[in-house]
Amino acid sequence: MNKLLIKLINYIVTEYDFYGMCGTILELNLENLITEEEYRMLKDYVESRRNHRRYKHHKGFWWKPKNKNTRLKWLDKEIATFENTEAL
Repeated sequence: MNKLLIKLINYIVTEYDFYGMCGTILELNLENLITEEEYRMLKDYVESRRNHRRYKHHKGFWWKPKNKNTRLKWLDKEIATFENTEAL
């Protein structure tokens, strides 16, 4: 999973027309940068980590649309969690 999260973060950093993380995960799949199985795994993982977070009660967004920084910070924390777990 860590490799997929890193691939996602690297894509978001370079993505010109970023709107949200779920759309980016789909785009990674449509551009054949991840497989269908990886798409499902990554999407399921992100959704499982939602923790009832919503942006202004909008069920489709956790953070303000188009804001990369909040998502990148969240992804950094998730990646660090995996790296710490692997070190044990």
